Amino acid sequence: MTFATLCLLVAACGTSCLTRAHAYEGTEENANEHCCIPGVPCIPGRDGKPGRPGNTGPRGPMGAPGNPGAIGDDGVPGRPGNNGNPGSKGNPGPQGPKGESGEKGISGVCQCPSRNIQQYVWTGGDGRDAGRIHEVTFTKQRTNSSLRVSVTSNLRILTQKSQGCSRWYIEINNSECKTPATIAVQIFQLADQNRHSPHTFEGMCDRVDAGDVRVGLYVGSCTDGNPRGDAYTGYGGPSRMIIEEI
Repeated sequence: MTFATLCLLVAACGTSCLTRAHAYEGTEENANEHCCIPGVPCIPGRDGKPGRPGNTGPRGPMGAPGNPGAIGDDGVPGRPGNNGNPGSKGNPGPQGPKGESGEKGISGVCQCPSRNIQQYVWTGGDGRDAGRIHEVTFTKQRTNSSLRVSVTSNLRILTQKSQGCSRWYIEINNSECKTPATIAVQIFQLADQNRHSPHTFEGMCDRVDAGDVRVGLYVGSCTDGNPRGDAYTGYGGPSRMIIEEI
C-alpha cells in the first residue's frame, strides 16, 4: 500500500483502524474491509492563486476564405471627363440611291436693268499720223456706272528713220480717261517695215455722267519719247468700236 492510500484509510477509519491497516498491508480493498466506521469528510481547502499567463503560442494557419459580402450601394457619380481628341476622318460611305425629282419651280423674272451695249462699225483706211480718226455718240443711262470701250482695227506704223512709235487712244467727251487709267495702245517699229496687223485694245472708264457721251478714237505720238511714225488705221477691212455701260 502506498503512502497516499494509507492517508486515505486514516481519514476514513480513524485511529482505531490504523493498527489494522498496518496489520493488513496489501491492497486498498483489504484495508477497507477492516475499517470500523466511515470518518467525517475533510474540509475543502482554499483555491490556489491563479497561475501566470503562458507565452503566446505560434500563429495558426490562415483560415478558409469567407463567403462574398452583400453588394454595396452605388457610389456618387463622378465628374464628367474632358473631351477626347478628334478622331481620324472616316472613309466615304457608299453612294446613296437617287432621290426623287423635285417639283417644278416658278419661272423667275429678271429685275436687273436691260444691257446697254452698242457696236459701231466703219470702213475705209485712214493714213493720218495724228488727230481724231472716228467718233461716235453713246447714251449712258446711269451716273454710278462705268463705260467699257473696245476697239479693233488693222494698224500699221512706218518710219524712214531707225525707229518710230505711234499711239492709238480713246477720248471721252474730248478728254482721255483718268479713272482708273487711260485706254490706249502703243506700237513700236524699226525702219523699213510696213506691216499691217490686226489689233484690239480696250479698257474701263469710271466717273462718266449719264446722258449722251462722245467717244472718239485718236492717233498721235508715243509717251516714251520715240519719234512719231507714219501711222495707218483700218487697212483692208472694217474697224469697230464696242461700248457697254457696266
